[in-house]
Amino acid sequence: MTKQKQLQETSSEQLSSGSTCVLPKTKELWFADGDVHASSGHYSEAIAAYKRVLRLDPNCADAYVNKGTMLYNLGCYDEALVEYEQALRLEAQCGPAYYGKGCIFFTFGLRRKAFAAFEQAILADPTIAVFHVNRAYMLWSFKYYHEAFAAYERATQLDPTLAVAFIGKGNVALYTLNWIEEALSAYDRVTQLAPSFVPGYQSKGSILLRLRRYQEALAVYECAIQLAPHNTDIRQARAKALAGVARLGKKHRNIPASAM
Repeated sequence: MTKQKQLQETSSEQLSSGSTCVLPKTKELWFADGDVHASSGHYSEAIAAYKRVLRLDPNCADAYVNKGTMLYNLGCYDEALVEYEQALRLEAQCGPAYYGKGCIFFTFGLRRKAFAAFEQAILADPTIAVFHVNRAYMLWSFKYYHEAFAAYERATQLDPTLAVAFIGKGNVALYTLNWIEEALSAYDRVTQLAPSFVPGYQSKGSILLRLRRYQEALAVYECAIQLAPHNTDIRQARAKALAGVARLGKKHRNIPASAM
């Protein structure tokens, strides 16, 4: 019996018995499985799925990058670095691999090497906002404040929904450059994008107090208290805003009526 005849008969038997032939998963399906596990925080399961991808395609740089990121999330930094290096051997201009290396170097306290890796990531792909965020943070840590602000600004232009970029932009503007209006605008955006991020309200409120815009500050601190009702700093700041509102009210009441 020929091989073709055997396959035909096997197929006929399966159809008559109601059984189905289960096809093996493709590389794309295993990759999708890995992404689902990764987004759910199941990092070990994600690694297993990306390993299956690499069995089918040993030259898939993206699988090495994702596997490396899962290892990084598990605190396996040396192993993650190996995966990122392998991705770069396969794809020399792999921005996410350089970014991953930078995160590992930063974790190890190797700030200069981290900065160089983030620079390489941007050279490989200048369109990814988070690359610019990490570069900006490094510039800030090196006290290149204007350059850091510009890098955060670039990140917000690339992704206007990236709250961490606006947080960094506000911090540089407020605490190092003393650019009050720029900082206020950034923190205002933070509270819109990340409405449960308490420090965003605190920073915005502190600027409004500084500008003596007490009514606005009070409204900000009321929102913050809803999120952190036992935070002493917020309660004290709210009390200052209330006192400011009271002073303004008293001042307005003491203005004499016009004699005309």
